[in-house]
Amino acid sequence: MTNRTKAVLITGAGSGIGRELALKLNAAGEYVILAGRGKEKLLETKEHLINKDSSEILSLDLRKTSGIKKAVDSINERLFIHTLVNNAGTTVFKTVDKTSESEVEEILATNLSGAILLTKAVLPEMKERKEGRIINILSVAANTIFTKSGIYSASKAGLLAFANVLREEVREFNISVTNVLPGATATPIWGEESLGKFSRLMMKPEDLAEVILNSTLNAGSAIVEELVVRPITGDIK
Repeated sequence: MTNRTKAVLITGAGSGIGRELALKLNAAGEYVILAGRGKEKLLETKEHLINKDSSEILSLDLRKTSGIKKAVDSINERLFIHTLVNNAGTTVFKTVDKTSESEVEEILATNLSGAILLTKAVLPEMKERKEGRIINILSVAANTIFTKSGIYSASKAGLLAFANVLREEVREFNISVTNVLPGATATPIWGEESLGKFSRLMMKPEDLAEVILNSTLNAGSAIVEELVVRPITGDIK
């Protein structure tokens, strides 16, 4: 087993929570792999990093499942993905009957099946080394009812259930699994109109990122398995 540099792989690193996590982790000395669909957004994130040399960009579309393992295998030739942050997410704010088949497929592929396959791809190295950390950025929608979010809620609830089972399967390998369930956060997923109306009631992504890292990066014998974070004003209804 070669002594490769430890790295943090963050999906959806081009904006919002993913970008803020990348900035803070990189500032703390971590080598960060910025993954996402849009190279331009990833380059913007990289430009804001304090230690640009301790980073790289990975064009990764979680909807295209055939490329996920190949991408991880390529990284593993040079680095050890010690931490995976499943952060990428998408949605549409529509009732179930108004959500098209293609929209259902995109939400589930990005939020659920893509995250599952990416997690599966990083596990062998973590298990061999008997160390690793998986952080899933979910949503309070995983267990709270919000209309016009049926498919999104299903994807987040599915990943929550998957991660809870996975945690029990990998405890013996010293791999931690933390599920983060944020409430409304001012990120591009909401769209400009909703942000204009409700951003004052939402968490700032940089504040949420700070809470996540303070809660999940402890190196001791205790871990946070589930973290629920809401705006001080509560859920937007």
